Amino acid sequence: MSVSDLMSNGIALAALGISGATAGLTWRWRIADRGGADMTVYFHRNSEMAKVRIGDEVRLVGYNVVLWNQGPAAATAVAFKAFNDRGDPLCLVDLDEEELPLSRLEAGARYPVPWLLATEEHGRHFRCSLAWEDHNGRHSIVLPLRRGETSQ
Repeated sequence: MSVSDLMSNGIALAALGISGATAGLTWRWRIADRGGADMTVYFHRNSEMAKVRIGDEVRLVGYNVVLWNQGPAAATAVAFKAFNDRGDPLCLVDLDEEELPLSRLEAGARYPVPWLLATEEHGRHFRCSLAWEDHNGRHSIVLPLRRGETSQ
């Protein structure tokens, strides 16, 4: 066997070893990731304007922002924050301070919150951050949202 044959065989064995290690790690990550919570947030347009009572005043709301656990496992310590397109935090009026973080959101569960802001926002583009825990650890995402027009 020549030196070039030995080198070719060595390179082929190294490539095979790297491919095997990559396949093993990918399989392991998929097993670890399977069964976790998969949180998202979206706007839901109410078919009729919802009435939300704030003190003595009744306000009409055209949208809910919905927290949704799409995964096969429960999410715990679910935190949510909304921001306008400039990155300023927004306050949802019908969301109590002690309401979040949610202690638990079961698999497939949705948690709607009326999109009623403390300050008037004329934009249609928003960002929402979600953070949660599951058996795979702590996760967080920031998602862009766009709502349509509503008339009262």
